Amino acid sequence: MLIFLLVIFVVLFFLFMVLPLGKRHFIGAGCFLILAILCGAALIANDTYHMGMKVQKTTTVKPLVSSVDGQMPILLYQPLGTSGQQKIYLYKTKTTQKKPQAIKTKNMSAKTTTTTTKPQVVISEQRYVYKNSLSKLLFGILGNNNELKHRSYTFKVGSDWYVLSVKQAQKLGKAMADKNTQQQLQLAISQALQSALQKDPHLSKEQQQVVSQQATHDFINKLVK
Repeated sequence: MLIFLLVIFVVLFFLFMVLPLGKRHFIGAGCFLILAILCGAALIANDTYHMGMKVQKTTTVKPLVSSVDGQMPILLYQPLGTSGQQKIYLYKTKTTQKKPQAIKTKNMSAKTTTTTTKPQVVISEQRYVYKNSLSKLLFGILGNNNELKHRSYTFKVGSDWYVLSVKQAQKLGKAMADKNTQQQLQLAISQALQSALQKDPHLSKEQQQVVSQQATHDFINKLVK
């Protein structure tokens, strides 16, 4: 609506400036010029500073399964840029999903955390929406309702998960297909268990499982470096 008002005020300004519509037509022209400037300023403020809008937050929680087929739980990522500090995660939310989907990169942040519950991905969004019907009437023609401000991904994975780059996962897949590597892994687990049992012969099955899991993690982390 403001765009239409802006056009109307500009037309009226030129009419009052050009046509002698009265002795005080300059006053009328000045008033319409001020109104046109106010409309233009409001449009700029809406486009730049989101005047007349508020931030609406939504959160979506989805289950998380391994990004690759197989028994090993893996969350994949693709390094972005030369530094590789920013990561584009590739994830699956169900086992029937053929290919992992990439996170959206626009106005995005992503991180991984360790959880003791079921693995999941938490997607939080902040979007600009109109405060009320008046704001929608004034600025609706700009089409910026529901504009994304920020989207964050939090991948909550178990301690038995591996967060690997695509190249690391490919390297791991080739290595684990080798029988010698599998034997080395079993040897590393056996040695870790023997060492732990020597220190404490009364380790429970749960504690032994933790030792085995840590030995597996250490072996695989060295393998994919």
